[in-house]
Amino acid sequence: VRRTMAGEHIFPDAPPSVEIGTAMSAEFTKGEMKVLRCLVRGLSYNEIAKELGIEPSTVKYHVINMLQKTNLENKLQLAIAATEAKLVVELADT
Repeated sequence: VRRTMAGEHIFPDAPPSVEIGTAMSAEFTKGEMKVLRCLVRGLSYNEIAKELGIEPSTVKYHVINMLQKTNLENKLQLAIAATEAKLVVELADT
């Protein structure tokens, strides 16, 4: 606490970058990361759009961009890769 109060940064400014397919997670935009978190939860494009307050076409756009960056074939592979790399983890119910 003293170190933090003195202005020292104990925690990094950004999460560590991990490899997802052929891309690094740092290459994903904030919007892509929001969509990816929802994909890992198993939500459909329409459910993601409703939750994030965006159009389903925007969800699809983000997924396509992430697939191109990672060279993965589909959203299931993307969700599995993100989970295995511990980029997106599901929190236990409290």
